[in-house]
Amino acid sequence: FQFTISAVFVISSIVVGDQMRHMLHKDLGFKQDAVIRFDADYKDPFDRKEMLAERLRRLPGVAAVSLASLPPAINGRATTTIENKAKEKLRVDIREADTNYLRLYQLKLLAGRNYFAADTLREVVINNTLARALGYRRPQDAVGQPMPMWGKTPMIAGVIADFNTRSAKFGIGPTMIIENKYSEAGFDVKLRMAGKTAADMKQTIDAIGKEWAPLFPNEPFHYQWMDEYVQKLYESSAKTEKLVDLAMIITILVSAMGLFGLAALAAGKRTKEIGIRKVLGAGVGNITVMITRDFVLLVVIALLVASPVAW
Repeated sequence: FQFTISAVFVISSIVVGDQMRHMLHKDLGFKQDAVIRFDADYKDPFDRKEMLAERLRRLPGVAAVSLASLPPAINGRATTTIENKAKEKLRVDIREADTNYLRLYQLKLLAGRNYFAADTLREVVINNTLARALGYRRPQDAVGQPMPMWGKTPMIAGVIADFNTRSAKFGIGPTMIIENKYSEAGFDVKLRMAGKTAADMKQTIDAIGKEWAPLFPNEPFHYQWMDEYVQKLYESSAKTEKLVDLAMIITILVSAMGLFGLAALAAGKRTKEIGIRKVLGAGVGNITVMITRDFVLLVVIALLVASPVAW
């Protein structure tokens, strides 16, 4: 029983660790390299946010700037509900952002185009999963079609490749990106990397802070790297991995103590037999095999039981 439990935890620990490595290194469907994000208050005037975005775009160390409600992936959800042709309710992840969002995160267009800037909801961009959920077999079939939502009928301007909006363990759900200036309170800024050192990037971030201060004097400038957002997606998974590893270590120690006790007991009971065998010419190897044969059999049986359980 000890060996079986120990084997289950060893196998589980290996699998969980492999899954964590997969999630941390898989392609999320967007590029977060050298991207920082910081937020203003959503109540702040939009024209002031737009003014700051334009100033930041003129900085030599800045490659792109987008105003957005949320980054592509976050430890949480912002959703809305729409109906497909079959009148089924679809829960859709939503991102509200300006027209620079797709380019900054290099979200791949499969069909159509990016939406045009507008003060009202006229166009949307959806991911391929949502296009299929709406009943369109091919991405290009969805382009130009209306999508009733919030009492309006915006047109689907384009279909983009799927990307993770949450941890990879949840899979990819229906997602749409729209422009809504009242919700675009965050600044996503991509820094130039070509020929730049860490000191150059720090200098650019300091310059961004200097542009921020006069426009938002009552709000501190606090930024986060997009890599940190992605790492937060897997905080709970990382804790699970540590717990499984700890359980594995404890069960292996308990099993090892039990095995040592059994071995010591068996050796003690067979002291005379061991002495006689040595007198008759048995070597250390022969005696070791004799004593451990039964324990090896137990371990093999335990592995056969543990494998389907762990599976």
